[in-house]
Amino acid sequence: MTNEATQDDASRDESPASAPDRDDSAERIVAEWRVHLLPENPGKSAAVILMLAVALVLIHLAFRSPWLTILAALILVGSLSDWLFPITYRLTTRSASYKNVVFRKRIAWDNVRRVYVSDFGVKLSPFASRSRLEPFRALILRFGRGDADAAGDRGAVMRIVNTHARCKRDAENQ
Repeated sequence: MTNEATQDDASRDESPASAPDRDDSAERIVAEWRVHLLPENPGKSAAVILMLAVALVLIHLAFRSPWLTILAALILVGSLSDWLFPITYRLTTRSASYKNVVFRKRIAWDNVRRVYVSDFGVKLSPFASRSRLEPFRALILRFGRGDADAAGDRGAVMRIVNTHARCKRDAENQ
């Protein structure tokens, strides 16, 4: 009898009618967009792919090992993954995140201590001042290249960041 009541309560909690009664602090998606740098910059993309191919050929010729060539390919493709593969950005009420085929990164709004704005995007840093660890810990949100009303538009992203990240802005880029 107790199990039935527990299951009944669980199904009642998951019903859409009870959703408005839930805690408002539940995480919800505010914006989501995709950026793919490879097709957006055809000249640079051709150069990147050519250099990748040349590097792999030179590694194969130097070491004559298919396993080492495969390992080098995995390392190089991983390091170039932001360029080669689409990146999906998601801003929620609790955090900002990005993911691509190889990597995922997330930063809670409460952990954002500084925001740097540039022409191509905004960097959310967990450090109060510049740090050598920023390239590894900060999250860069690239602005989308779509129309002005799109989720990844500069204005839309900055409105969301200004609403959720209560921290210092980089004085140079305000």
